[in-house]
Amino acid sequence: GLTAETFYLPDTISKINAGYLGFGWTTALSYCNGVEKFIVSDNNEFFSSDSQGVLYNKDKTELIKYPGGSKAETYVLPVTVTSIGEGDVLSSKYLQRIEVAPGNELFYNDESNVLFAAYGDQNILVKIPNNIQLRIYKIPESVTDLAQNSWSNLKNLKKFTFRLTLVLTMCYIAMDIVAVLHPTQPLILNGHSILKQLFALNRNLKVMNRFPEY
Repeated sequence: GLTAETFYLPDTISKINAGYLGFGWTTALSYCNGVEKFIVSDNNEFFSSDSQGVLYNKDKTELIKYPGGSKAETYVLPVTVTSIGEGDVLSSKYLQRIEVAPGNELFYNDESNVLFAAYGDQNILVKIPNNIQLRIYKIPESVTDLAQNSWSNLKNLKKFTFRLTLVLTMCYIAMDIVAVLHPTQPLILNGHSILKQLFALNRNLKVMNRFPEY
C-alpha cells in the first residue's frame, strides 16, 4: 500500500473510484494504509479533511477514509457525520479508542470506545479499534448486525463472546470465540446444522447457554 506520509487531493478531484472485488468492497484509497494525513485543497468542491488528516465529503456528513498511518490513539467522530464509507475505512494499527462527539444522533460508542450505529430497530457494530486495549470483548446483546471489517486486524483482542445470532459472521475470525445460544435461535437452518458449519469454520468455537463471567 501507499506509504507516503501525506496524501494531497487537489481541487480537480471530484470522485474516488470504488467497487466490489469478491472479498469485499474496496476503493482507490483502500490500500493507503501508510498515509498519516489527508490534505484537501480548500477549493475542492467535493471533499474535505480535518486537523487529524481524516478525509470526508465536503460538508463532513460522510467519513470517507481515516488515515491508516496516523499515530493518534483516539479519534472523535464529528457530530456532522451521518454515514461511513464502504470498506475498511477506520483502520489504523495505532487506534485504541473511537469516540462520538455529543449530539450525533446516529452513531455512539460504548465504555470500551467501540463504535456502533443505530438505524431504527437495527443496532450495528461498526468498528472495534485495531489497537483496542482489551483481551476479551463481549458484544452487547442488543447488537443485530456487524458491519464489514468491524473486527478486522485486531492486535490485542483474543476472545469474543456474543449471541449465536451473530456467529455466522463472527466465525471467520481466527481467535477464540464463545457463542451464546439464544432461546429463539434455530440450530437447524435449511436442513443443515448451524453448529456443524460453525465448527468447520472455526475450531476454537465454544458454545454456551449463557454469557461467561470474566
